[in-house]
Parts: sequence; structure tokens; C-alpha cells
Amino acid sequence: MKAEAPELRLVRIPWQPERELELGPPGAVEPRLCLMEVAGPAEESLAVLERLSRPPWRVPVVAVLTREDPELALRCMRRGAWGCLVPPFTAEQLRPILSRVFRRAPEHPPGPTGSALCIAPAKGACGATVLAVTLADQLRRAAAQRVLLADFDAVAGAVAFNLKLSSPHSFADALRHAPQLDADLWRGLVVSKLEFDILLAPDAPVDSEEDASSLALLLAYARRNYDWIVADAGTLGSGYSVELARLCDRVLFLLTPEPASVYAAKRWLPHLLAGGLSRSKILLVMNRCNRSQGVDAEQAAAALGWPIHWTLPEDPPAVQTALIEGKPVASASPYAKQVKRLAESLLEESHPAPRPPAPKGLLSLFSGGF
Repeated sequence: MKAEAPELRLVRIPWQPERELELGPPGAVEPRLCLMEVAGPAEESLAVLERLSRPPWRVPVVAVLTREDPELALRCMRRGAWGCLVPPFTAEQLRPILSRVFRRAPEHPPGPTGSALCIAPAKGACGATVLAVTLADQLRRAAAQRVLLADFDAVAGAVAFNLKLSSPHSFADALRHAPQLDADLWRGLVVSKLEFDILLAPDAPVDSEEDASSLALLLAYARRNYDWIVADAGTLGSGYSVELARLCDRVLFLLTPEPASVYAAKRWLPHLLAGGLSRSKILLVMNRCNRSQGVDAEQAAAALGWPIHWTLPEDPPAVQTALIEGKPVASASPYAKQVKRLAESLLEESHPAPRPPAPKGLLSLFSGGF
């Protein structure tokens, strides 16, 4: 340890469960790194680890395990650990962790940043995850751009199911490490498939307690590294999901022809406006519009007092095949073709075509009409 970081002064702090955790006397130098042995009752150790990684301390914690235990290592990472080591560990194992801890965050010069889309359903079973997956794929195809698909649905987390994916890490880990995100850490958090990156939801439902600043930092990092971020928010029922919608450039609010879906949308839209979302940011998308029964787009717009920005057809064979194969909906299908048009519309909106130059000379006299 001293060989890799000679400027560090090592201090051993014994801790007992019945004692209050103390990092040092008032006025003492704040610790820059904590190597914490995770042993004994795991829950007690994990609780201390989580306290150390949160305010007021926010100390980078490296969990030192007594033996190889992938499940415990994953639990440590989810509680905020920067890494896990098992003695006797080598300099090669320690060096990447120290590099990440002590690396100064790079200055990011002002410049173009990616666009962020939030996809949220009026109610469950509207097809929001299928749309998120297919739209991410079509945005990547339309302009060969860098795309991130992020599953922020802490309860359902259906992107992993739809694409037959798994990962030991999730958006919850990204939120915990939001102030320290860098390329090395990010590569361990995302899954690369289908030529775009995917940030999954946790395996089990969680209650995210991260503050809005962590979400803002995560989105800011993603904007610097991707041209498009497609966020599957799930139902906008939690505080952080509404904050996610506020942080995105557009909210694609999805409903279906069922009266219950239109009713849910009518209840949700005023709530979103009251929560600080601009009306111009919210685009209504009606899915499964070619059903013979239910409310059509014109009737839904009249009932909601809000225009339907886009419609998507019902396409069960293509959607079911995609779910079975773990892929986006096939590009040749009616559903994907309409999503492609939606992607092209969003691309045009973010990068409008330049207007032709005004005519010069005598021609300009006749350009304004009569």
C-alpha cells in the first residue's frame, strides 16, 4: 500500500458494533481512503460501509473480504464500495482502485452534449420498454451515433428481461458513484450489446435514496459520452423518476387506446406539470393504435386536451418474436418502421436542417411575395 501511494498515512481504526463510528477527533485530517474489513455479521459491516460512503463522510471505501465471495462483493459495491480485495492482494489489483480514487476529475470543456429522452407509461403494460429498446436501436441505425439505453425502472426493470441480459451492476451503482464516474468505472457498469450500451436496473426492486444531485451528475456524464440517452423511467411514481423526467430534454409519455390508459394519462399529466415539467417537453405517444376497439388518437387528444404527437401500430408477431429472441423489434416490421420515423423526427428536431440562404441582388426584391 505504501509503495503504491507513499503520500498516504495509514491509520488503524478499530470499531465495535455498540460504539459510535468515529473517524478522528475534531479538526483531524479527513481520510482520503478507507480500507474496510468486511467480516463477521455481514449486515453490520455493510451498514457501516454505506454510512462511510454517504454524507457527511463520503469516504472512498475499499472492502477487504476474508475470502472470495462474489455475492458479498456485489453487495459491497451496491452499498457504495469502490472496489473489493481479498488478501493477499497484489499491487496490480490495488493500483486501478487507487488510480480511480485519487485521479482528479477531468475538466470537460463546454461543447455539444447528448440529448436525453425519458420514456414513461401512463400505466403498466403500455409497451414502454419495447419502445425504449426499439427507439435506442433505431437512433443508432439512423445516424450511427453513440446511444445509451438506461433502465431506471427500479421496480420492474424489464430491459434485462426483454434483451436476455444480466449484469452484477445497475443504475443504482452508477448513482452511488456518480461524483467519481470515469471511463474505467463506467465500462464496468454498462453492458454493450447491439452496438449500443445498456445500463440495467437492479436484479431486485430497490428504493433509491440518492439525492437529485447524483442523478444530475449521472445524466451529465452520460450526455458527455453519448449522442443519445434513452431512459426507460417506468411509471413516474417516485421522486427520482419525476426528477429524471425534469432532467431529460423530452418525455415520451406513452398511452394506449384502452379507456383506462387514457384515464390514467388524464390524471398524470397535471401532476407532471405541477412537478415542474414544461408542457412543451412532454410528447404524447399512443401505442397499438390500429386496434378495432378502444379510443382513437383524435378522441384521446380531445379527452386529454393535449395533442397526440405520434402513433405506433399494434404489431404482436414482431413484438413477440423480439421478446423471444432478446432483440429489438425487427426493422422491417410495421412497428419498427414507425419507430424509425419517430427517431428521424427526433433527430431532425435536435439538429434542424439549415435554412437556405436568402436570395441576393435583384432576386431578393421578389422573394417576399405580394
